[in-house]
Amino acid sequence: MRLVLFRALAALLPVAGVFLIWQIGQWSASVPHGDVMQLTRTRAFEGLPSLSPDGQRLAFRSDVGGNGDILVTRLDSWNPINLTPDSAADEGDPVFSPDGASIAFTSSEFGLSIVPSGGGAIKRLSHHGINPAWTPDGRFLIYSVERNAGSDFRTGNEGWKVDVVTSVTTRISAGDFHQPAVSPHGVRIAYSGRPVDRTNRLRVTGAREHIWTTSMSGGEAVRLTSDAAVESSPMWSPDGRYLYYVSNRTGPSAIWRVRVDENTGNARGTPVVVPTPFSQPARLTRSADGRRIAWSDAKPIRRALRIDFDEDARTTRGAPVEMMQGDLAWEMAEPSPDESAFVLSSINGQLHLARGGAGEARLLTEDQVLDRHPRWSPDSEWIAFQSDRGGGSGIWFVKPDGRGLRQTSWAQGELMYPVWSPDGQQLAVWDVSLAACRIVRADHEALPSETLPTMNQGGFIPNDWSPDGKLIAGTVSGGVWLYSTATRTYQQFRPGANAVWLADSRRLIYAYGGRLFMGDAVLRISRELFSMPDQQLDSPRLSRDNRHLYFSGGGIDANLWLMALNGS
Repeated sequence: MRLVLFRALAALLPVAGVFLIWQIGQWSASVPHGDVMQLTRTRAFEGLPSLSPDGQRLAFRSDVGGNGDILVTRLDSWNPINLTPDSAADEGDPVFSPDGASIAFTSSEFGLSIVPSGGGAIKRLSHHGINPAWTPDGRFLIYSVERNAGSDFRTGNEGWKVDVVTSVTTRISAGDFHQPAVSPHGVRIAYSGRPVDRTNRLRVTGAREHIWTTSMSGGEAVRLTSDAAVESSPMWSPDGRYLYYVSNRTGPSAIWRVRVDENTGNARGTPVVVPTPFSQPARLTRSADGRRIAWSDAKPIRRALRIDFDEDARTTRGAPVEMMQGDLAWEMAEPSPDESAFVLSSINGQLHLARGGAGEARLLTEDQVLDRHPRWSPDSEWIAFQSDRGGGSGIWFVKPDGRGLRQTSWAQGELMYPVWSPDGQQLAVWDVSLAACRIVRADHEALPSETLPTMNQGGFIPNDWSPDGKLIAGTVSGGVWLYSTATRTYQQFRPGANAVWLADSRRLIYAYGGRLFMGDAVLRISRELFSMPDQQLDSPRLSRDNRHLYFSGGGIDANLWLMALNGS
């Protein structure tokens, strides 16, 4: 693989967004090949692409704006237009109609819908459904529906179709049915799915998805792939002689192609790989003539994010900003009291410090140890953190410039999760050896520490000390609890974890189910504060003035790729 200058795709280079073009060498005459370019390079989700029939436009799903929207752009200018700008729901699975005039997509609120590809009024078709695929005549959409929502995974999905004129729906397959693709002549449907036992209420009998085909009316499914790999995203060639799909049969995910009989769905050859740059393809699409193929990649990502917060309105404002780019996965960002700096904790056990806004960060601790859970002292002089540099887990301190690394004399036992008291004189820590929370002095004096009462519900992991010093919020067995320093008693608050106090010492922000919630400790009420599509949010932190909310977001990073084929 070698980087080349603008060649066959030079006319398609967008003004912004395209970064690299590769040419793949060592081709087999039977394998399609061409120049490949990466269309986007963000650390957000920009994926699930669909090429227009003429190959000049691309529709895709983007969550850059904070929720999943459907965008469409010309490939020669790269100026994406949001087709769902007024929707607060999460949209996905866009797919161009055969004439290019419409785009079908799914919505978390409205189900299956259609919008003009140039923008306009949205037509709702079905209240349920994902993975839509057009029939060649543009009359029907084939799609997947979760069977018995909320039941176990062994029930699989059903295959359905909807008439785009009358909105009448019909079930066509009761087997496990995902990512359908209709053959060019409307003869068969290819899809991915797991094997099912049709004699036992269609229970799924395997964990891996394979490629299948079935007739347009449903009928008996024909299994196209049968190896030990996971296969998905089938796509027909324009003449119906081949099926492309994504498989990890040789390790990393790659694009494969197999010759197939469109009438019977049987394979007529051995699958071959389509060489592309290492991009972990996850969703395939092509132009009507098959000369252009696009896909999105997929890789896990964990980011440290910041968003504006209005405590009076009890809401966030604008879109979140990523605190640090790069390949590292961040589990949390800890702002200094004056927000002049922040410490980032990576999942590989390194602490980094950056000053000002998002930008360059330097290693705060450089030894081959695991350093995690940093917390600033109230006076910004020290950063307490959890480390195994002493042989076991302990609490260490370091100054923001990296000097003064030390462990205090009271560090007995296996200590984790340091939390400063508001006056900076004490720390609440979790003692692994005692299976209890302790309150210890933050200086060098080896004074007796206080061990918090044990709980029948589990261990109290300290999260944050209220600014007035009266309460400590902590996590106990998946729930937020509050400990009173005066009465030495606990009160259960809400399900969740990793709570942080607002400046009023009354309200908290915490994580639950991948979303952030805001609750009132006096009224015992709570509501959702912020969420992101396909993201698991955690580790909230607040600036001292409560104007900014910091948190981590874990999910899938997706970017868009395009191949212009030079051969058949």
